[in-house]
Amino acid sequence: MKIAIASFEYEGNSLSEKTDGLEFFKNSTLAFGNDVLDIVKNQKIAISAAIDVLNKSNCEVKPILIAKAGSGGRVANDFYNLIKKTILDYLKENLPFDGIFLALHGAMICENMDDPEGDLLQSIKEILGHSIPISVSLDLHAHVTKKMLKNSNILVGYETYPHEDAYSTGEKAANLLIKTIKKEIYPTMEIQKINALFPVLGGSTNKGFPMFDIRKLARKFETLEKVLSVSYFPVQPWFDFDNVGVTALVMTNDDYNMASKISKKLLNAMWERRSEFIIKTFLPEKALKEANVSKSDTVILVDAEDSIGGGSAGDSSSIINALAEKELQSSALTYIVDPRVVEEAKFVGLNKKAVFKIGGYKDKRFHSTIEITATVESFHNGEFVYEGGPLQGMKASLGPSVILMKKNLKILVVTNAVYENKDEHYKCCNLNYKENKIVVFKNLMNFRKLLNKETSFIVVSGGGATPLELDKVKWSNKLKDYWPKKNYKKIPYMN
Repeated sequence: MKIAIASFEYEGNSLSEKTDGLEFFKNSTLAFGNDVLDIVKNQKIAISAAIDVLNKSNCEVKPILIAKAGSGGRVANDFYNLIKKTILDYLKENLPFDGIFLALHGAMICENMDDPEGDLLQSIKEILGHSIPISVSLDLHAHVTKKMLKNSNILVGYETYPHEDAYSTGEKAANLLIKTIKKEIYPTMEIQKINALFPVLGGSTNKGFPMFDIRKLARKFETLEKVLSVSYFPVQPWFDFDNVGVTALVMTNDDYNMASKISKKLLNAMWERRSEFIIKTFLPEKALKEANVSKSDTVILVDAEDSIGGGSAGDSSSIINALAEKELQSSALTYIVDPRVVEEAKFVGLNKKAVFKIGGYKDKRFHSTIEITATVESFHNGEFVYEGGPLQGMKASLGPSVILMKKNLKILVVTNAVYENKDEHYKCCNLNYKENKIVVFKNLMNFRKLLNKETSFIVVSGGGATPLELDKVKWSNKLKDYWPKKNYKKIPYMN
C-alpha cells in the first residue's frame, strides 16, 4: 500500500488580531519530503504515530510535509496557498495512492477563508477520487464542518485536555485507514451539534471535571459492535461563525443510524453538565489578595484571557501592573510578549536600571502600555523543546528574551508568542517557578500539569482575545442565540 502523509496544524481565533505565516511556522516545525521523517522520528505526535503504524504494516510511506504550529489568529493567505499547492502538486505528480493520512487541527482559519481544512480536503478528494480513503487526526477543539465531513472518510479527535494523546490518536486514525483500504471496514460518520459554547477552562478531561465522564462514556460506546470511533469536540469557542457549536462525531462500520443515535446521546450527556464548565475568576487585584493569603507554597495566576495557547497576543500588562504596584512580601514571576522591551534592554545594558514601557505591543484593544522601573538581570535566546503535549519533542523559540527585576518581582519579556506545555518558557531562561510564591501562566489548561499539594491556582480575568464570559462577547457573525447567552429549556440542536 502506498500512503501519502502530511501534517498542517494551526489553531485559529477570529477574535485575535494576529496573522501568522512562514516565519511563525519556521519558529515551530516546518519541513518537506523525507526531512519530515527525520524531524518526527521518535516523537509522540499524530504524524509520527501514523508513520510507525504504516511502517509496521509494510506500507510505502510518502511524506509530503509537516507545518505544525500552535495557536494564533489567522493563517496568512500566501502561506496557506503555498502549503496547499505543495500537497496537491505532490499528489498529482506521484499518483496513484492507496490512501492519505493528514494530521490537522480542525480549527484553522485564514485571512480570507473560514474553513481552509474543508477546502484542503475537498481539493485532495478531487485529485485522489472518491474511492481512495482520507484519514484525518484532529484536535479535541476542532470545529468540524460539513465540508470536512463530506471530503474525508475517517475523522478522529484527541481524547484528552490537557492534550496528551496525540500519538494514540494518530495510531487510531492510521489503523482505521489500513482497515478501510483492505475493505475490512466501511467507515460511516455522523456529526451532531448543539448551539452552545462551553468555556475552555472547565473543559479538562481530568478526574473531577465533566469531560472526564464524557470521555468514559465515549469509550464505553466504542465497545459496541460496529462502532469504530467516538469523538467529542467542545470546540474552540472564539470563532465568529454562526455554525460553531459543541459537537459529537461517531464513526461506525456501515451503520448511519447507530452513528446518529450515539452522537445525540453523547451530546445530551455534555449538555446536562454544561454549568460545570464555568470556573470562578478574579480581577488582578483580588487575585493577588487571594494568592497572598493562600497556604500553598506556589500559587499560579492563570492569565486566561491573554492565553497564548488560545491565540491571544500574550502582551497583557494587567497582572504585571497589579504586581508592580504592591510591596511584595515574597517573590513573584511573570512574563509578557514585547520585543520592543527586549531591544531597549539590550541598549540599557546588563545590571543597569531604567524605566521600561511595557505591554500592549500587539493588541491595543484590551491592554495598555505601563511604565516599570526595573533592572536588566539577564539575556536569553529562548530556545526550548516541548516536554509533552501535541508538540512533544518539537523545537520552539521565544526569541531573544530578557529578565527584568523589580525588587521581588521578576518579569520575563520575550519576542515571540509561543505557548508552553508545562514550564518550558521559564526553564529555558533558567527560571524555576517553584521558587516563587506567585507565578503567572498565559495558558488555559496546561498549568494543570504542575498542580500538586504545594501548588494551587487562581484564574484571573485580565482581558484579551480569549474571553471567559462567552455570553458577553460582541460577535459580528454569530447572530443566533446560544448557550450561555440564552438559557434554553431543551437541548438546542443545530441543523
